[in-house]
Amino acid sequence: MNSSKKINSDEKLRHLRKDDKEKNERCFPPNNDTLNYHSIILVELIESDNFDNLIQGLKSLYKDSNVIDYNNVEIAINTIQNQKNKLFTSAWKLFLPTISDIGNTTPNMVSHDLGEFFKFVNLGLEGVSPSMIILSIRADLKDVATEKLNDILCKYHDSDFELVETERGAYEEHFGPSNIKYFEISKLKGEIKGSLLGFIAKFFDGFFLNLWMKDNEDLKINENIKIIPCIDLYSLSFPENNEELMKWARENNDFLYCISISLWNNIFKNENFIIGQKEFHYGGKINNYFILSKATEDELDSFTYCSFSLLGIERFTTQMELIFGDIHSILSNEITKLKENEFEELIETRKNIFNEIFHFERFKTEINQYWEYVDYCEFSSITNRTQFFSTIQNNIKNRLLILDNYIKYSYKHSDYNFNLASVEHNDKVQNNVIWLSIIVLVLTIIQALLAYVQFTKP
Repeated sequence: MNSSKKINSDEKLRHLRKDDKEKNERCFPPNNDTLNYHSIILVELIESDNFDNLIQGLKSLYKDSNVIDYNNVEIAINTIQNQKNKLFTSAWKLFLPTISDIGNTTPNMVSHDLGEFFKFVNLGLEGVSPSMIILSIRADLKDVATEKLNDILCKYHDSDFELVETERGAYEEHFGPSNIKYFEISKLKGEIKGSLLGFIAKFFDGFFLNLWMKDNEDLKINENIKIIPCIDLYSLSFPENNEELMKWARENNDFLYCISISLWNNIFKNENFIIGQKEFHYGGKINNYFILSKATEDELDSFTYCSFSLLGIERFTTQMELIFGDIHSILSNEITKLKENEFEELIETRKNIFNEIFHFERFKTEINQYWEYVDYCEFSSITNRTQFFSTIQNNIKNRLLILDNYIKYSYKHSDYNFNLASVEHNDKVQNNVIWLSIIVLVLTIIQALLAYVQFTKP
């Protein structure tokens, strides 16, 4: 029996692997070129509660002020302090001195241990509303990241399968070379991103960092790492003409799949740069972004000044949507708490809900007033006339409308529950008053009878 299964398994693997050489080679970079993993861009969101922490983080990060131009750091600290003191008048943007890996003697840079993968880190700050600052992080990668990525792409992998057990029975899931390379590259990119986040977490306390670090004090690489808005920037030659670009994408579909890129969805161009959302694979829930570039090194350096703060704002509204979805569930359970007379717990929960609603209402009011003054690079769709950041902005506006409806429902449901609680409470009070009145009446009668007996006693 076991021998028969082994034979069947071997035959199945031989059948699966008969075209593996060709399948592997379809994953190689086009024209035997090297895919340069140039940098990653992270977008973090700092709320007003953490402005003091942001100032302390900047002071600690740039404490070796003898080797850098500290002027922009001082301007940033003073600007944040003014914003904390309610002196915000318009959106602002500042770029801070470059951070180099330890041992790098480049002038006007402060050095830190950036780990295995990073040679430089550039930080930018954008005040987008009175209660919110966007921290942009662009980290330039060392050659080792490119080498590891291309090693995976160019290595010959064997197809495989595994038996997946479900309630309805078992089925076989097949993994070709492109699937295996996709998993290995995703793991590598998670390791790289986690390394950068570990460094940033030493100095800053951000909204997305806190979501990732929640129940994850050891900063392990897990699915929640995708919560932090991220762009992978690759350097690779591609056709200029849009029709030729689509033909190129078809011919290199397996290669693009391995690095989570699809050029079939709506993608956007800015001269020598293409931006789009990463492709969902294997049940992913959070989309991040990629940039393909055929720009020169100087053009890539100047690209640092392009603002991606809207990606942080969009991700923030996505998280708010999840929070309000949880609030719906909480409100639905309030009737049970009312029946069980858990009024104190209900009131405490309600305080937390209204705190979240307050944060959202403040965010919505401020962002509608200030965000249009932020300067964004122009990325135009290659299939229609839309702009990348205009599309993101429309997504945010639509999500704000959805959240508004959530809040209206929350208030309505809240009023209903509390009115019901008030009626039940009043009924109980009235019943208590009636019983108390009866007890007082009975005691009065007893007292009168005792007085009468005492009075009539000879």
